[in-house]
Amino acid sequence: MQFEAVLASAGSKGDAPSRFELRSNPATDEVVLYVLPDPALPQKPRHYSHASRGGNRCATRARPAVDARCPFCPGNEKLCNADLATVTTNGAWTARAFENAFPIFHALDGAGAGDRLGAGDRLAARGAMEVLVAARGHNEGLADLSPAAAGELVTLARDRFNALAARRGARSVRVFQNHGARAGASISHAHWQCVALGFVPPNALRRAAAQARGDACPVRALMDAPETLVWEDANARAFAVVAPRRGTVWVAPRRRRARIGELTDDECRSIGEGLRTVARAMCQAWDDPDFNLVAHSASLQSTERFHAYFEIVPHRREDASLGSLQYDVPISHLPPEQCAAELNSVGCYPNPRHWIPTLRSRGPSKSTSITDCHWPSTSAPSTTGIDSDEPSSMLPKWECALIGSWSRHRCNSSSSSTFHPFSRHLNRSSSESGRTSMSLCL
Repeated sequence: MQFEAVLASAGSKGDAPSRFELRSNPATDEVVLYVLPDPALPQKPRHYSHASRGGNRCATRARPAVDARCPFCPGNEKLCNADLATVTTNGAWTARAFENAFPIFHALDGAGAGDRLGAGDRLAARGAMEVLVAARGHNEGLADLSPAAAGELVTLARDRFNALAARRGARSVRVFQNHGARAGASISHAHWQCVALGFVPPNALRRAAAQARGDACPVRALMDAPETLVWEDANARAFAVVAPRRGTVWVAPRRRRARIGELTDDECRSIGEGLRTVARAMCQAWDDPDFNLVAHSASLQSTERFHAYFEIVPHRREDASLGSLQYDVPISHLPPEQCAAELNSVGCYPNPRHWIPTLRSRGPSKSTSITDCHWPSTSAPSTTGIDSDEPSSMLPKWECALIGSWSRHRCNSSSSSTFHPFSRHLNRSSSESGRTSMSLCL
């Protein structure tokens, strides 16, 4: 559409102030301006594409299984530093950790800068960096790992976190992955990094202060919101949040852990499965976008209350600075409720582990009866209390997640293409303690 036609159409209709909304995240103190779409308005003209992948990167699964030029591929281990830890299956490594050969932080020797840098300070960037190769195959990403492999990867990251935290001079530890050129990756083979820092970054102090304010845990409040739930099991939840980057999802343990190093083996397995599930949903919904994955923990000497979490930040637009430089407030077009609905629409269902339906029949109308949906009484997630063991306490949560958020968004949208068809034909017929009978029309 030509600019003149767009301006004429917009001028005749005007714009609705309700489309523009400022929202804050209580766990980070970040404020985001959401510009909500209005299908009745003409699309703004654009001269630039918004591809999901930067640097002309091909889709992860389109790469060869082994690249002879890649230092992280099997057979090229000699190009890297000696392994510090490995995860093996049938005698072959599936993940391994070693010192980064090109670190930007050096010589962690006890001369850390403490919690704060003074105004105008110039200090050596002291730290220690390790690489965690996250998959054996060159064509495997987080979305392609098995649940077991993803859990083992998080367990390896936890163990390396603790090893780096024990280093003299360490003040904080960061764990992250850069997937794709737009996320800052220099090598396409999936890998994480663990970094011990001789100081506490200012943004980490801001997040810690936000969480320590008030009596209630803001992360727990965010994970309990049914309209933004993306995935859950007995130990962890994934949920969309208010964030500068559209489509940001957090994965957090249900129980408060101040640091990633405090996660139990079960929590590592659950968080690994949650990260994998979210990555698979993003890959399907948004065409394998570049993304950053970051684990946020309390600083090592901090005694303040903090709830650690993993953050997956997809890069769905070319420019990450939209609004941040111009207005000092980032702009997003995807509120967390719609983000959760889009990810669930491609199969990232709430609580897949604890309600596994039994398919009884498939009639000519493509109707499938789902009966005997069980929630184990020893580990069922709760809507009213994080540690509830009541199996029936899970029922309102998934009903609200499947029906409430999707159907509400559907009613408020002129297009249903991004929402799950479950929202149209999900009818509860009966329920008992820990069991319910469903009829689902596909």
